[in-house]
Amino acid sequence: MSFGGYLKADLETIVTIGPVVAVGDGFTPVTNLAINTADEAEIIKHNATTVTDISAYTFAAIANADGYYALTIAAGALDTEGRLTVLINDDSLCLPVRMDFEVVNANVYDSMFAVAATDYLDVNVLTQANIDFGATQKASITAAVPTAAAIVNEWESQSQVDPTGFHVNVKEVNGTAQTANDMSGDIDDILVDTAVIGALGAGLTAITDKTDNIPAAPATEAKQDTAQADLDTITGTGGVLVGTDVMDRSGTLTVAASVTSPNVLLAAEVDVVNTQTEFTLATGSGVNDAYNDQAIVLYDDSDSDYPSVRTILDYVGATKTVTINAAPDFTLGADDSIRIFATAPGSTPPTAAAIVNEWESQSQIDPTGFHVNVMEVNGTAQTANDNGADINDILTDTGSTLDTLIKDIPTNTEMATIEAAIIAEVDANETKIDTVDTVVDGIQTDLDNTTDGLGALRTLIKRLSGIWG
Repeated sequence: MSFGGYLKADLETIVTIGPVVAVGDGFTPVTNLAINTADEAEIIKHNATTVTDISAYTFAAIANADGYYALTIAAGALDTEGRLTVLINDDSLCLPVRMDFEVVNANVYDSMFAVAATDYLDVNVLTQANIDFGATQKASITAAVPTAAAIVNEWESQSQVDPTGFHVNVKEVNGTAQTANDMSGDIDDILVDTAVIGALGAGLTAITDKTDNIPAAPATEAKQDTAQADLDTITGTGGVLVGTDVMDRSGTLTVAASVTSPNVLLAAEVDVVNTQTEFTLATGSGVNDAYNDQAIVLYDDSDSDYPSVRTILDYVGATKTVTINAAPDFTLGADDSIRIFATAPGSTPPTAAAIVNEWESQSQIDPTGFHVNVMEVNGTAQTANDNGADINDILTDTGSTLDTLIKDIPTNTEMATIEAAIIAEVDANETKIDTVDTVVDGIQTDLDNTTDGLGALRTLIKRLSGIWG
């Protein structure tokens, strides 16, 4: 009998069997043993009273190692942790062959044989009253608990490293519910609509050149109608002095997810929901209580991975059943995602309220350095765009430039000058002057008649002076 080593549970493995020696002298190596023709070829599992036949397993002599063979043990035969014995008897050919192995859980095996620093043994510390941790171990335990600040910083970091894959759906802005809208798309439309204004308001300047004499605070509608009728009497025309179109566009800003800590023990999906505080996982450790007292974050797959933080009260490894301290903030369903975080012994994971408060605190303390990349607004995907730059362009086109141009429009106190300008414009118009001359020639004899001819013109001018004076 000899010990062949440790075997990883539930994983097909090739083991070495030997030495196999001749039955006659007990030392000559046997190189032609075949388990499919041997008298017996089986294994005995831990705590078993029956054998498992292995005569159909792959079994071949190892070249240049007389008396040693390679046996492939199927994964199904390694389903029981504990001692496993391989027995081969061929009474007429060799002495009985026995090899013992130890089948261990995958985590235990990997912690012993995996590449250094790639896997560690999961342990549950029941008490540490008599354990004096050194400074290094204490620092490691303390560092294992992610603070609310660390989680928020990780969230911000991921949003900058992978902005296209990091989603936040903002439902409210300062307490006001937002309307689903593509904000960037709307701003693009505004830019198209306001592009006619031109660089630095060139388009508005052209309009101002034609409306220099229009007051910023025009007369009442009745006075405008009277002035227009009087001007028509003088010029014989029916033109409109001023026409303006003001177009106002308004849009409602609607601004509405998974952060992975470096201390994640397990990322999995919910398989079956028994109750809102008990459910089974699709994957997980096979060890009972493996995740007890650890922080678990449950994500609502139907609502942009909305997170809810809870604590694991119990874990059953055989069924992968999790019991948590309270129902999540949403109705848990199959295929919802979970992540289990490592929490130091005796510590308490940050609550959802602590995380939200930390996020709000950081956003106020350092608003210029706290970044969130908005991918959706109330469920509507947003167009990639530099909204800040676009808004600055809109302000340039419609803000300070427009304000300056409006200030250039004359006020009511300048109406006397405007009146003179209108009269000068009439004088400069040859057609209008000819019309006025004809009228004047026909009424020279009734100068003193206030209802006709030149007397009427004089009365009209006085009316204009009374309106705009």
